[in-house]
Amino acid sequence: MSANKNIIIFFALLFISLFSHNIFSQPADIDSLTAGKYYKVTLYNDKEFIGKLTYTDSVYIKISDNKNIYKIRKDDVISVSE
Repeated sequence: MSANKNIIIFFALLFISLFSHNIFSQPADIDSLTAGKYYKVTLYNDKEFIGKLTYTDSVYIKISDNKNIYKIRKDDVISVSE
């Protein structure tokens, strides 16, 4: 019984270690975004913004769609895609 318990714990820790960096880390490409290109930005609270990147600095990005300009903290971004 003890060997089975150790195997289960081992696989649980392996699973957590393989997927935890995707859950808690920021996307690596957020600092290489290009102004003028269109992106889909997803935040940790599941909000999504689709539009043209108009501004970026070390803390914020600004995305504009046809109606609004959104100022978004980079720390709040979970994923970015073109």
